[in-house]
This record gives sequence, structure tokens and C-alpha cells, in this order.
Amino acid sequence: VCVCVSIHPSIHPLASGVAGFVVNQKNQLLLVQEKWLHSHKVVHWKLPGGQTDLGEDLPQTAIRETEEETGIKTEFVAMVTFRHMHGYQWGIDDLYFVCLLRPLNTDIQVNPSEIADAKWMDVDAYIEDPETSPFNRLIAEAYNEGLAMGHFLQPTYLPHYIRGRPDLMMYQLKAFPTANSVEHTSHKANM
Repeated sequence: VCVCVSIHPSIHPLASGVAGFVVNQKNQLLLVQEKWLHSHKVVHWKLPGGQTDLGEDLPQTAIRETEEETGIKTEFVAMVTFRHMHGYQWGIDDLYFVCLLRPLNTDIQVNPSEIADAKWMDVDAYIEDPETSPFNRLIAEAYNEGLAMGHFLQPTYLPHYIRGRPDLMMYQLKAFPTANSVEHTSHKANM
């Protein structure tokens, strides 16, 4: 009789989603309505985004998902906020990161397989809109607070402690070079 005891911790499944908080020169926010919600006659304007692919950095996910859903090409600027939630799909935990992105074009081309509609809306109007979910309102308020304070979470790249692996990204609260503009971009924005 063999009694086996694992010395490895159990794997804790975790989902990670990333949204693009895309703000144009007019302080308008890019919003989408997902097709599956729209088909249930639910009006819910949200940020473009989705799940990370294996090996994909958070900014890469935000950039990819934004372009896939809306046709808007973007550059990473900073991290606005993130959320940790228990009991997500299939009962697993979920981390949701919100990346501030600068648009490189503004002509929306929705992906009809995923998105019912998309639009630009003034950030403050989005906060005041009674249809905006409390969660999304908090995200937009976090953006406004970051601008007012002149600080956002920005990545620092460190060599991986195991030779040959991709750099580590550590997000730190740093002064935002131009507090009333999203023109600043990271040196590794489009990795």
C-alpha cells in the first residue's frame, strides 16, 4: 500500500480579463455593446476587452481586444485600475485589469460576430448616465482621479529571474508626465 502525498500546492484556477479604457482627444470614451446582451434587449455600454491569451501581456490583450471588437488601433499608456472577484464563471476567481489606451484612429468598425454597437461618449457623461453599471462608473471615476492626481500605474520591466524567460512587468504608481493628456506612451507599448 502506497500513500502518496503531493508536495506541490493545488492549482488554483484563475481567469484574467483585460479592458481597454480608450480616450480620444475630445475626452470621449470608446464603448461597446456586446451582441449576446443586446439580443436579450439589455442596454449595457461597456469597455472593449476580453480574456488574455497564454503568454500575452496585459497591455497586449487590451490592444488586441479593442482592435478586434471595434477596429480602433491603440497604444498602451498606463494601468487605470484592476479588480479581483471570487465566484466568476465556473466558480473560479477572476482578475480584471483596465488599461488606459490612446487611439491611433477614431473610425469605429464593429466586429458583428461579437459586438452589436460601439460609440464614443464623453467620460463625464458616462459617469453620470443612470444606465452605466456601478462597476464601470467606478472605473471611469478612477480614470478621472488618476488624471487629477497626475498618477497612474505604469510598468517597470525587470529581467526574469530564470534566464531565457520574458521580462517581468511590475506595475507601480508613477507620476503621469502630462496629467491632462493621454499622449504619453510606454516604451514597450506595442510589444
